[in-house]
Amino acid sequence: MDKIYDILKQEHDQVMKLFDKAISNSSRDVFMQLKSELDIHMAGEEKLYYPQLENKKEATEVTLEGYEEHHVAKMLLS
Repeated sequence: MDKIYDILKQEHDQVMKLFDKAISNSSRDVFMQLKSELDIHMAGEEKLYYPQLENKKEATEVTLEGYEEHHVAKMLLS
């Protein structure tokens, strides 16, 4: 689980850098790169990370919030 977390943390950092880059230069190419990175990242979280958390009482609410955030992000990116 720690390895998955480390990978997801690195992906979060990469996505934040792309957000900054997309905001600063308004490039369609950067936006498409950002969308691609987010699509891969969200799919990984939903397939590998969230299922491990959603059945743990202390993490259920946070996991459901994560699914909801992904839903909103996918709608905004489409």
